[in-house]
Amino acid sequence: MRFTPARVAIFAATLAAVPALGDDLVIPPNAPTTAGSGGYSTLLNSQPRSYQLVIGESLLASVPIGARFTSITWRRPTWQSFPAWPGIGFTCAFANYDIFLGTAALPPGQMSTTATQNFGPDNTLVRSGPIVMQGEFFPGGSLSPSVNAFGTPLQFTTPFTYAGGDLLLTVRHDGNNCGGSGSLDTVGNPNTQAKGVSSYTQNNDWYNQGLITCLLTFDMPSGCAPDLTAGAVPGQPGYGVPNGFLNNDDFFYYLAQFAAGNVAVADLTTGAVPGAPGYGVPNGIISNDDFFYYLTIFSAGC
Repeated sequence: MRFTPARVAIFAATLAAVPALGDDLVIPPNAPTTAGSGGYSTLLNSQPRSYQLVIGESLLASVPIGARFTSITWRRPTWQSFPAWPGIGFTCAFANYDIFLGTAALPPGQMSTTATQNFGPDNTLVRSGPIVMQGEFFPGGSLSPSVNAFGTPLQFTTPFTYAGGDLLLTVRHDGNNCGGSGSLDTVGNPNTQAKGVSSYTQNNDWYNQGLITCLLTFDMPSGCAPDLTAGAVPGQPGYGVPNGFLNNDDFFYYLAQFAAGNVAVADLTTGAVPGAPGYGVPNGIISNDDFFYYLTIFSAGC
């Protein structure tokens, strides 16, 4: 089927809706008032590193199904007083800093030492490519029992839609160019498990590592299923983030994700017949049924 702006306009409806709400998720939940007793340099290392973290479903109770994770950050440790990183007047850049989110294939305590075996079917590359960190990107100066403020959020270019269950975070980078590594706070929790490896690409022989305290930001479901984005230009602020309005940008965003095979966004239904079993229930497969289902809910508006 060929799509043209004129054809899309037949189905488009620009309707006001309740604006999407945002919220924060700190892992572990007691971290805002609990200082860690150590730190890890995995995520800010001058050498290639990779890291995985499984977050148990019990720690995600505040995140409703359909919410979209839009950013992540971490914080400096306070077991001793660490300055801000990389520091005022300093810049550290990573040529490749890749972050994935998805449903975990294995729960905390049962992670595989092979990274790919921990991936669920919706594992999503939420940001990739270079990143530059300057000055007080990660604030410092506090000393236990106080904690440092969380750092500058790393925004996702492709938000991840939470479908329930345990959450898997994967971070891979090829080392920074400033020659120095920065440590980040660790506060443990039995409903999590982490592993790492000293490589950007290696998939096997990962070793046990502690939880690196993190802050994830998510948008609450907008209440309007076809509302998927605030704009249609990849990489721009609001791309892939619902904004409470339904217009042609949402349609073209879905079309792009459908063409790219993004299961996390484009898989919407098992069948295209209203009332039939599986209608409106994702099945892990993208087909024409998903497109026509989206077309139906887009045409219906909100």
